[in-house]
Amino acid sequence: MTIFSQPSDYLAWKACDRFELILLSGEYEDMSKATMRDIMRDTSQSEQLLMSRARGVVGGDVSEETVELLLEEYFKNYRYRKRLFGESYPFDIEDGVLVLNANCETVDIYTFFLLCGNLSFVAPANKSILSVDFERICSLSIAARFGDGAKVENIGTGRSKFSSDKRKMLRQLARYLKERIDERFFAPIKSGSGDHGVDLVCLVPLDRQGGGSVSALGQCAASSDDEYWKRKKSDLDKVLEVILFNHQPYKLLLIPVLYRSLDGSFEDETGLKNVILLDRLRLFRNDLPNLFDDVDYDITQIIKDEFIPAIFG
Repeated sequence: MTIFSQPSDYLAWKACDRFELILLSGEYEDMSKATMRDIMRDTSQSEQLLMSRARGVVGGDVSEETVELLLEEYFKNYRYRKRLFGESYPFDIEDGVLVLNANCETVDIYTFFLLCGNLSFVAPANKSILSVDFERICSLSIAARFGDGAKVENIGTGRSKFSSDKRKMLRQLARYLKERIDERFFAPIKSGSGDHGVDLVCLVPLDRQGGGSVSALGQCAASSDDEYWKRKKSDLDKVLEVILFNHQPYKLLLIPVLYRSLDGSFEDETGLKNVILLDRLRLFRNDLPNLFDDVDYDITQIIKDEFIPAIFG
């Protein structure tokens, strides 16, 4: 496996994450354009292939200049990230070189998002653990974003209040939401483990007296594969077929990557209709470090032991 195995890996929102992970591993003291260029050369099958793939991203002829344009795009992205996250960004740019920000107090949170967006480079055991914890951090972030009174529950994890059996879970979910099951669509569903397309559910009360609330269903996709997220989005529709909602719940798609162009818009909104996309910028909060109070793994060690060998062999 290499850091750049297909043309889309050269897109800034993907490549910048991977260079950040390499820097966090301690393999390099800093990340200059020259260092990035060497890494790109070493992890591509050939020089010609590297420049050909770079051309597919930035356009133009196959040449050294093509790669330079690509590297300049990456550093524009790093400067953009610094503006977005400020002191919560665990990197600085000094003299045109990416370096670690020694004063950053939220490095674990940011690194966690980085790693969750690159689970294809992580061993299966840790991939499963990180995926579950990504769902947990999503629920914490959503609860904080919706404010006092919001209730967020994970579905399908070991800490869930819902059954791991699909049929039991759907009935529990309907009761929790104070909605009804459509027995026509429920009957064909077979018993068995699964979340039936929903990873978390959120209730936001409208008033204390009437008891009404706004609901949201979330699908968490710990991956950097945007085509995969867009397919996962449709999973939420499976629940909408089974539960008869008095009002349509919001549909949330939660991802660990910073899926942004330099103007702040999403990189590609194709396939994201009728869903609220919550990327790293919308999920990241400075008050989330309590997630790591009860985990038994070292994020940086996973990067060193699994991510780096996966890239460099």
